[in-house]
Amino acid sequence: MIALICMLIKIYPTFQNKLNFELVETGMSKQEVLKVMGVPDFKYSNIEKDSVYYYHSPPLASEGFEVGFNSKNQAYIIK
Repeated sequence: MIALICMLIKIYPTFQNKLNFELVETGMSKQEVLKVMGVPDFKYSNIEKDSVYYYHSPPLASEGFEVGFNSKNQAYIIK
């Protein structure tokens, strides 16, 4: 029972990421994205040198959620 509770606590944020990601829109600022999504699981730069925030997806999903930011710190969704 304790193992099941621990597993649920660990995967709950990934389901919340899916729900929150639907609220992210192109053109949002980094602050707006952070307010909706929270702190990213990873941050990195892509080929264009834009910053990208990565959020884990729920179990059995094919990929996580990525939000890129251009040089003006405006968000765009990465599919």
